[in-house]
Formats: sequence, structure tokens, C-alpha cells
Amino acid sequence: MKQFILIKTLKANYEDILVILKQLLGNHITSEEYNGLLLIKGLVHDSKDIFETIKSLEIDLNTNISVYVTYPCFNPSEEIKLIFHLFNNAEGGCYDLKSLLLNAKEVKDAVNFLNFILNGSGVDEKIILALAKNDLNVSKASTDLYMHRNTLLYKIDRLIELKNFDLKKFTDLYILFRLLKA
Repeated sequence: MKQFILIKTLKANYEDILVILKQLLGNHITSEEYNGLLLIKGLVHDSKDIFETIKSLEIDLNTNISVYVTYPCFNPSEEIKLIFHLFNNAEGGCYDLKSLLLNAKEVKDAVNFLNFILNGSGVDEKIILALAKNDLNVSKASTDLYMHRNTLLYKIDRLIELKNFDLKKFTDLYILFRLLKA
């Protein structure tokens, strides 16, 4: 599984940001420019540390910095292509996939985002709708789906493992429901 960080700020600040992030994450990270953004590849142990570091750098460098930190995934290049437009149009701040989708006024590639998030988990449109209809009650949703409760829980846990989306939490279900209805 791989991770990446996208940073949007003035190009003049890229070198300073890289020096600090290499100290924080180790020298094993790689960096490149991606469509005017700074793309950093490497393993991130705690995104909160990245967000706090970026906030401090904003103050030190007296500039706005936007940062996107991915959850570990199997296909980061697909995620970069999906989130690029949303991230590039987002206001300054610290984002992950959930916060980026929540803050977006409109998600043009909603079907592609939904497919990316659900891929490999076994969760589908019917499960999202059943959980929404039943107020996140897994037992009631499994009855509506004619699915064993443990099977539904397995699929929900698989989605958490793969993309960090927990369908037992309102916010995560809301994001997927919103993508489904877009």
C-alpha cells in the first residue's frame, strides 16, 4: 500500500517544505511536481503530524498552504487523478478524501469517486441505501437486504480496511450517499 501528499502553495516554498517533511517522515520520501502541485510519495504514520507541521510552516513562511494526505491505498495514481480537480479548487486547508468530498460544493466525477471508494470491498449501492433507510442500523439493513448480518459487517469492515470509510458512522455514509445521488 502506498501513500502520497499533495501540497498547493507558492513554488518558492517547495524546497523549505521538503526539508521539513523529510525530517518528519524520513529521507525515504520522493517528490515531484504534478500539474503545478508538489507531490510527495512515502509512508505517513500520522496525518495529524503533517497537518500540524503544515500549519506551522504557513505561519513561518507567511503564505497559504493547502495539503492533501491520502489514506494508504493500492492505486494512488487513480486517486491523484480523481482528487486533483477538487483539491486544486479547494480553499486553503488540510484535507483527506473524506474532508475534500464533504467540503466540495459539487463533485463532477461522483460515479468514479464512488467506484474508487467501494472497489474491492463488496459494498454496493444497495447496502448504502439500506443503511441510510435504516438509520445506520446494521441488523435492520441486513434484514432488508436478505443478507446475513455478519456478511454485511464483513463488507463494512472491508471498506474500513481498504479506504477508511466506516458505514456505521453518519458522516461516512452521508458522503457515499451524496456521491450515489449526484
